[in-house]
Amino acid sequence: MKRNVFVRWVIALISPLLLTGCLWGATLDVDDAVTRDMRSAGKVLAETKTEAVFDSTTVVTRIVIADVGSSNAESALLEATRRLQARGWKVSDRRPAQWVEMTANGWPDIQISIFSPSFFVSSGKPEPQVEKALQTARGKDASENFVILDAHRIDG
Repeated sequence: MKRNVFVRWVIALISPLLLTGCLWGATLDVDDAVTRDMRSAGKVLAETKTEAVFDSTTVVTRIVIADVGSSNAESALLEATRRLQARGWKVSDRRPAQWVEMTANGWPDIQISIFSPSFFVSSGKPEPQVEKALQTARGKDASENFVILDAHRIDG
């Protein structure tokens, strides 16, 4: 009898934590519609995702590598930016010829970053699955006039 009361007491205390994800952590992922927006930037050469854990929260980053039909990295960034702007995304920050950050009113908790391949690689060693996606993209477009689009949640 005492054991049943103890078990019920423990369940009553732990249940709210389990339901809110506080005990096991939460996963912050990008909505599929955002991934579709990234794919609309050009011909998809490769796609992957990464997962990182911060304070028991898993943050999923979606990565799309796309050829936008440009002849150099700077024009590729501009074209990818223009195509996402047409879908409602706005530039929030940029460094010409290297990267652009974008947000959208419909997705206030998500950020898309667009990188030139040279800047992306110079920023540090990519995770293995991203390196594999880059190799796949390079096999399809040796000129490296493609862009790397990276979307992740920023509401954690």
